Amino acid sequence: MKKWLVRVLAGTVGVLVLLVAVLALMGQREDAGLSLASIEISAPTEQVWRWIEEPDKFKQWVGWVTSVEVLNSEVNGVGRKTVVLMNEPGSSELVRIESVSTAYDPPRHFSADVALPGFFTGSQSYQLTDLGGGLTRVQLESRIHYTMWMVRLLEPVATPSSTPKLEQDLVTLKSKIEEAGVR
Repeated sequence: MKKWLVRVLAGTVGVLVLLVAVLALMGQREDAGLSLASIEISAPTEQVWRWIEEPDKFKQWVGWVTSVEVLNSEVNGVGRKTVVLMNEPGSSELVRIESVSTAYDPPRHFSADVALPGFFTGSQSYQLTDLGGGLTRVQLESRIHYTMWMVRLLEPVATPSSTPKLEQDLVTLKSKIEEAGVR
């Protein structure tokens, strides 16, 4: 009986060690933490840009966002600091994401370093391409490095689950803009 119990426990520990090793290795792949999404919107690039740049419009299409606060409103472009508060499902507290603009080329490109201190750091970029005829392609790239060891270990699960949210956000952006019409 003891030998059987020792073998079962050893096998269970072995499987757990193997699982942790596989997750750790998968978290080291080149595209770890990378989420990409894109969409084409029937609106001029300048109109789409306003929905990305203006805090009141931004919070209308990015899911879970409750507020966007510009910390240094005198800065318009690189160096602009914002705090985005999100009511993430499953969280009892508002999530506070800090952002600092690192690239600003209206109405084509915007990038920012983002952070949830103690949880992740990363970057997010929006690339807008005028396709002609009042059509704009929006490409969103998010690269996250998880700083909390348990979440970093689960990155192979966390990153693929965040991509559908980005895609849904872009679908909402398209809907909001196209419903509003050209203004």
